Amino acid sequence: SEFTRDSVRRQQKQRLDEFADELESQISANSTANAASALTERDAAAAVSSANESRAVVARLRKAEPNGRVVLPLKPDSAGVDALPDIALQDNDRFVVPRIPSVVNVEGQVYNANAFLYVRGRRVKDYLRLAGGANRIGDHSREFVLRADGSVVSKNYGSFIEHTIFAGHDFDDVVLYPGDTIVVPPIIQKSAVLRNLSDISTILEGFGLGAAAIQVLR
Repeated sequence: SEFTRDSVRRQQKQRLDEFADELESQISANSTANAASALTERDAAAAVSSANESRAVVARLRKAEPNGRVVLPLKPDSAGVDALPDIALQDNDRFVVPRIPSVVNVEGQVYNANAFLYVRGRRVKDYLRLAGGANRIGDHSREFVLRADGSVVSKNYGSFIEHTIFAGHDFDDVVLYPGDTIVVPPIIQKSAVLRNLSDISTILEGFGLGAAAIQVLR
């Protein structure tokens, strides 16, 4: 199910814009420092190219639209009204209960990004195997699962909602549910500013972005 609220969406958009503004300030400062320290024309051209790439990422970040989603603490087998938290409603709140999805998605830097039929009990490693695994530019250490309920399970940080912390191979044994999405982000070996964007799971979790935003940030 999906519960969205206009006031939350506005707050998320404000925080996203502030984050983009902060990144632009870092880019400007880095660009000035790199230009001043350039010893050759090649160094200067590389500094300009790096700054342009960083600004392009920030521009795509500004296009990402939060959906105002509030993650509800529901278990995958929750059913009935009694499972819902007691939340006072506001004008224009939306609560949508879709049909149960029949697929699990694998996105990002894998050999076969696709939607695969959900099979009860299958784990992250099973669906990654179907997708051919991470390709040569996939950052295996930063994989994460975007749950159908909007929460994130990160290989680095686990999930506070699930009260679990994963280390190394344990993440591969995470059980998936219908509608979940596995994301393998790219390895980022550029400026320090771009490395701030490399943990996409943090961006998704912090600003309420959904699966569609992954395509914008890529």
